[in-house]
Amino acid sequence: MDERAVVLWLPGGGWHAVSTETGAALARHGLRVVPGRYRLVPDATWPDQLADVRAAARVARAQAGELPLLVAGDSAGGHLALHLGLRGIDRVDDVAGVLAFWPPVDPLAPDWAPARAERNNPWRGLLGHVPAAGDPATVDVRPLSHVGNRVPVLLAHGVDDASVPASQSAALTCALLAAGHPVHTLITHGGHGLDLARPDVAATVAAFLDAHLGPAPDAIRLEPAGPHDAGELLTLQRSAYVSEATVYQDLELPTLTQSLAELTAELSTGLAVKAVRGNRVVGAVRGRTEGSTLHIGRLTVAPDQQGHGIGTALLAAIEATAPSEVDQFALFTGHLSTANLRLYQRLGYTETHRAELKPGTILVHLAKSSTAHHGPEGPAIR
Repeated sequence: MDERAVVLWLPGGGWHAVSTETGAALARHGLRVVPGRYRLVPDATWPDQLADVRAAARVARAQAGELPLLVAGDSAGGHLALHLGLRGIDRVDDVAGVLAFWPPVDPLAPDWAPARAERNNPWRGLLGHVPAAGDPATVDVRPLSHVGNRVPVLLAHGVDDASVPASQSAALTCALLAAGHPVHTLITHGGHGLDLARPDVAATVAAFLDAHLGPAPDAIRLEPAGPHDAGELLTLQRSAYVSEATVYQDLELPTLTQSLAELTAELSTGLAVKAVRGNRVVGAVRGRTEGSTLHIGRLTVAPDQQGHGIGTALLAAIEATAPSEVDQFALFTGHLSTANLRLYQRLGYTETHRAELKPGTILVHLAKSSTAHHGPEGPAIR
């Protein structure tokens, strides 16, 4: 993918340590990730960190050339990224956008008493004293004090975050909207430190970047598929499953012997999603509802497109099409299809049982609760 922007990544760690998150997953969105650093507590206190990240941003801006400069970070790094975006590096409008993941933003929030505690309180270390209303340093350290330049902001937060309450991002969202900022906010399942490659997080990042940078030239589009796609999907299916036939030494796999008429009929009655890059269909998945279960099948990715998260995105998309009465997703794969098994297990599917299809071929059946997928709505199909 061509580079769309440069992003300065600021790591979290409570302002006194450096987290292991590097922001590397953002590269899949066409961003060149530049690491940033800042002095840590107790060697430095606010606003030394702001001066440091501004210096790091100037270096990143020089590397960006004509590309837009974004700033991003997780936790304490997200807090600093917000300051850069809302206040600017050298001008108030010289940052193209902010991506802040589970950021602490307001030590005075009524529902976050630990932020005003004397002990075990990162805010106290950052300021050198306990945050207090009316204290100039406390006012200055709050990103909410600096909204108004209308820089686009993305916020993502786990609802079960025990380190930084999700209400921090919710309150900042309200303040940003009131001040006229474009905002993309994801409050989703999980705790502190979500996987940036997780489908719901990645989909929100993609939507934010598309909205403010324009769609990536070769971005994957997820669209509903229908009977008119049968010919192309059949060709894709056969090319993708040749490797499976080799593994099982069986050229009579149903995916290879299905006829065009059979596939057309299937697409006329069931659910289907296709992944499109440019004018080419590069992946697809199908589903059918039986009672309260959505049965997912025929997850297919073109051989030359595998390893880029398309299968993960397709699964998330077909899950998102499930009717409200669905409370379980079910699928199966062959016992020798180790890559498929790893993918499904990583996405929360657990094995329910095995059944022999024919000598030498055992089907592994897996399922997961629909409440464990990607929140109540999941990523949109574009």
